[in-house]
Amino acid sequence: MPSSDHVAELPVVHSLDRFAILVPDIAKAQRFFSGFGVGVEENGNGLAVRVAGSKAPSGLIFESDSKKLHHLSFGIYEADADAFTAHLQQMRIARLDPPG
Repeated sequence: MPSSDHVAELPVVHSLDRFAILVPDIAKAQRFFSGFGVGVEENGNGLAVRVAGSKAPSGLIFESDSKKLHHLSFGIYEADADAFTAHLQQMRIARLDPPG
């Protein structure tokens, strides 16, 4: 992976920081993720999914009427932030604040 001061001709995403999914049965989702060794714990009105050795959750799970992707959060290098914002604007893609 390039250094943290990476600046590219076109900015790049270096990681998938977090995902959030909606599921109709949160208890079933908890059993599914726990079944292959992923840490799952209650988090507000949903669940937080943590991989081994991680302090921050890798994913969030919330109950809903149907199964669907809620959001993805990507990581970029801080030095690329202005170029990344300009690139998204040029592509007419709105940049959203991360969920709180």
